Amino acid sequence: FLAINPDQAGKDAAYYNWQWAGKNPPDVHYGSSPNDYSTVQAGGQAVRFIQESPETDPLLLYFSPYSVHGPMTPAPADEGTWPLEPARAIPALSEDDTSDKPRWIRNNGQVGELKQREILTTQHEMAMSLDDQVGLIIDALGPRLDNTVIVFMSDNGYMLGSHNITGK
Repeated sequence: FLAINPDQAGKDAAYYNWQWAGKNPPDVHYGSSPNDYSTVQAGGQAVRFIQESPETDPLLLYFSPYSVHGPMTPAPADEGTWPLEPARAIPALSEDDTSDKPRWIRNNGQVGELKQREILTTQHEMAMSLDDQVGLIIDALGPRLDNTVIVFMSDNGYMLGSHNITGK
């Protein structure tokens, strides 16, 4: 069991300036260099776990990096690589007529379209390092992959201005 233990509650604390917490964590502090990005380090730990487990033994790996939660911080290699999402990528973004919606939605008012598009773009950039790590984990399974069940889960969605709703 390993989990990320942020040094601070400030910006990027879940991605930089952290250390492992849990059973037998490596006594390493991760700072702010590109190699310290927590999603990449968590993927590396997962791959090492697979490689160090005897191929004849069953194993359970629960890979749960913090990405793609805020603060929206892509890995340095992925930052700025995704094109700005068009408004049509978010259905009903800043809907003009909310008369058919509940009062709490009607009272929300318009959202900043550009900001919502920028958040979606950054989420996609963050997902790129996550996708890379899942690929490395699958590659590390090697012949075990034929006898492996992979389950993808998410905690919940995030509204980016559809029907003038933002957040969870």
